[in-house]
Amino acid sequence: MTNQFALASWWRTSPAVANGPSVAVGSNVVGPSPGVPSLGPVPRRWETPNGLAFGSAATFAPEPQPEARGVADGPNGRRSPPPPSGRAKNYCSVVNQTDWDRHPILGSAFVDEGRYLYHYTSASTASMIAESGSLRLSPLARLNDPREAMHRELAVMSVHDPRNPDGPETDELARAYAAHVRRERELVRVGCFVRDQDLRSVPDAKPMTRLDRRGFARSAMWTHYANGNCGVCLILDGAALERSASDALSQRCRAIQWGDVRYVEGFDPVILRSETADLIDRSAQSTHHVEEVLPSLLLKNRDWEREFERRIIVDGWTDGGPCSIPLANALVGLVLAVGFQSPDLALIAPLANMCPSLGDVAKLVFTANVLVPYPAQGVDGELHAWTDTDARRAEIFDPE
Repeated sequence: MTNQFALASWWRTSPAVANGPSVAVGSNVVGPSPGVPSLGPVPRRWETPNGLAFGSAATFAPEPQPEARGVADGPNGRRSPPPPSGRAKNYCSVVNQTDWDRHPILGSAFVDEGRYLYHYTSASTASMIAESGSLRLSPLARLNDPREAMHRELAVMSVHDPRNPDGPETDELARAYAAHVRRERELVRVGCFVRDQDLRSVPDAKPMTRLDRRGFARSAMWTHYANGNCGVCLILDGAALERSASDALSQRCRAIQWGDVRYVEGFDPVILRSETADLIDRSAQSTHHVEEVLPSLLLKNRDWEREFERRIIVDGWTDGGPCSIPLANALVGLVLAVGFQSPDLALIAPLANMCPSLGDVAKLVFTANVLVPYPAQGVDGELHAWTDTDARRAEIFDPE
């Protein structure tokens, strides 16, 4: 908390802020916040097809450091500034838009469908995720679909049990059945993620069309789940996330299930059965939760279809503490909303540090009707909250 406050204080007090909203927020700069850590360790880099590198050389052979006057001339004849004092080679050496478009996660090329999952949240929640190093799953009562969140009265299948006319009254049986269903529902935890749309179903699509189908480029999701277009979207490796969930949770619950949500219109028998108390079959109460309620959590009304959702459902969570998935090996990228504000860079910096490289952090801007990612890390090595106007200037990639 102290470090974040110091970082935020530097942003407010630094004379450099007068230059506008694209001023970098960070440390290891000349300024009044000694002791504030950098925005991250020197990250790894990845190579583009033409051999250009993003990130820095932490896990590769050492590279010569740029001279104080600036990095050597790039392909377009311009010079880039040296990295900030104290941050050896910790910057993204992107030289033009074409090379950024080849980014293996954030670029406009096809990605393996289903490889990545996306989770939208606010900047303040992102700060808490970074602090805990994990993503907390939600009880059903915290979900935003009222069919899932609200515990409604169950429909009753029969008025009485003809095989047991001298047994308890129907109302008493129904109350016991409903109480059992309620108790079981309270032990369920759910994590909600977005998938990429079917990227290869349009093989001749232009790059902008492909970007429009990415899980981090959903305007409605940004509005509803990311603090009104001001938050962030976590990019997660789906396979690594599933392994992490299994390692952390499997011994502390009854069962873990992953599945893609199916969207239906109108009446659906699966949902109906999950909301019906079968008083004729006395064994139904004991199996109702597993056989009827849990499958219904992978069905939603077609009105939610834009979310293109994948879920983890943890059943029988009796641990008492938070049900959370560690993200250490699963977080591969971070995207800042089109309306992300520069002061919030201090909040999300710890989460950006958890990514393999600051070169895997992007800031969205609108290009016509499409949300397009730009590198949030400038050639100065710091994170920026670029505006649409900033993104139209070549300085993002290769300043004078």
